[in-house]
Amino acid sequence: MKIRYGLSILLLLISTGCYHDLDAQSVFDQAMKVVFLHEGGLVNHKADRGQSTNFGISLRFIQLGKLDLNGDGVIDSKDIIELTKIGATKLYYQHFWKRHGIERFVDPLVQTKLFDTMINTGGSRAARIAKKAINRLSKEQIPVNGVLGDSTVALINQLYPNKFLGAFRTEQADFYKALIQQTPSYSVFRHGWLKRAAS
Repeated sequence: MKIRYGLSILLLLISTGCYHDLDAQSVFDQAMKVVFLHEGGLVNHKADRGQSTNFGISLRFIQLGKLDLNGDGVIDSKDIIELTKIGATKLYYQHFWKRHGIERFVDPLVQTKLFDTMINTGGSRAARIAKKAINRLSKEQIPVNGVLGDSTVALINQLYPNKFLGAFRTEQADFYKALIQQTPSYSVFRHGWLKRAAS
């Protein structure tokens, strides 16, 4: 019920144009509603290499980041099980929104899309998807790598948001399809991934 309510607010903001008038904190708050539409509660899917996951935060992620969330001196599934939605939101803000400089992008919908994709694919992969999207729209091709530097940010900010987002969604879907072809066991995630790409 809360998820549907959050989505309704987001769609209303977009349709009325008010989304673009939000301050930075409000844009992040709305972006988190989109993230939580895609990231559910506690799961431990055998095909997910991230292992135990809660609100999209995986055991693998906190182990790589050496994040002892509950402060018991051990980084294990208990950290994930005890993770709250507020705790997950703080991790997303620090390790994705701020770390990748999402606020450098002008359009809130572009901010939200990049942020959500980074959470699902990682920052480097999302950067590659963004650069492929730029190359779809531009005569002059740019190198495709995993860095969203200032020059790339400027290029994205110069593009019409809807055109960029359309190209980005196509590239994101192509990435998922290629990943599933490479690793057939991921086919169980196909519907959710392609739905996320189209959002």
